[in-house]
Amino acid sequence: MTSDITVIIPIYNVEKYIAKCLTSLIEQTYTNFEILAIDDGSPDNSNAIVQEYMKKDSRIKLIEKENGGYGTALELAIKQVKTPYFLVCDPDDWLEKDAIEVMQDSIRKFKPDLVIGDRYDVYTDNNERHYVSSIAKPFLKIRPDKLYTKKIDIQQFSFTAISPHSKLYKTSLLRNAHFPRKVSFTDYLLYICALVNAKKVVYINRALSDYLIDRPGNTTTDTNIKVVEDQIVVWNCTMNMLDKHKKVEDILWYRMYDQVKVILSEYALLSNNTFKDKLTTPIYDMISTIQTYKHQIKKIKIDKDESQLLKLGLMNKLMFRLTAKSYVKAKQIVFNRK
Repeated sequence: MTSDITVIIPIYNVEKYIAKCLTSLIEQTYTNFEILAIDDGSPDNSNAIVQEYMKKDSRIKLIEKENGGYGTALELAIKQVKTPYFLVCDPDDWLEKDAIEVMQDSIRKFKPDLVIGDRYDVYTDNNERHYVSSIAKPFLKIRPDKLYTKKIDIQQFSFTAISPHSKLYKTSLLRNAHFPRKVSFTDYLLYICALVNAKKVVYINRALSDYLIDRPGNTTTDTNIKVVEDQIVVWNCTMNMLDKHKKVEDILWYRMYDQVKVILSEYALLSNNTFKDKLTTPIYDMISTIQTYKHQIKKIKIDKDESQLLKLGLMNKLMFRLTAKSYVKAKQIVFNRK
């Protein structure tokens, strides 16, 4: 029987976690899927652990490559996928026992291009699990088990959780996707690329995966200049991809603007030496780029009054530098109070 789903596992320095991930996959209630592990030049014992599991389960395949970063592992894997659909399971995370069965049910019912579910955030110190909805933003008008087919409705999903957790992608959407080397946060590019190409999207209000959110080395818990630098690189790559598409709705340009604010907030966490380091020019260039779409961005009225003022400042060619500095400084004051 031909498999219809591939689970991609990008691997690098995860010997403490990969066994739990693989166990969660081979114990799935639905069995007609493949597992494609990509060893991104991992220097630890991860490869050997995968090979031990390969002896237990023939569905597991291993590809070894020189280290190029998370995005290059994804890019290679997507080119190797033989099934109509794939999902990404990071090796320090795991799936709920019926996760793939639930996704497969959605394929049978809706034949979607993209399935989006919820997740659990898991904390290492006490093993607590917190339910996280992918559609936490109050302005999103998204209902579960409904097929969305209009571009404007599909692209509003850009405000849902960006991470690859609990997402099933149609392989043809992303077959030609390209990701930068040695850069984190490429899951942002993966998701936006899928949304702009998708014609049918469905949301499932079930937690399908478990995200080990606070492990050491996790990019969501580490903040340094490389983190912000990587986010800017991925943002620019995403903009370049969107510029080539004929149909990008105003809501998606606004999401790209919103990501600029996210990056500025991350920048504020670094130090009080902001706008006096090597990130100054890339940040200003990023804001100048998004100003190209200021008319589309100004049409979206989903932010608060103070955010409207920020938007006006960042979209102004004469005021954006001062506005960015003021925003970062205000964020630093807030962070220092916590």
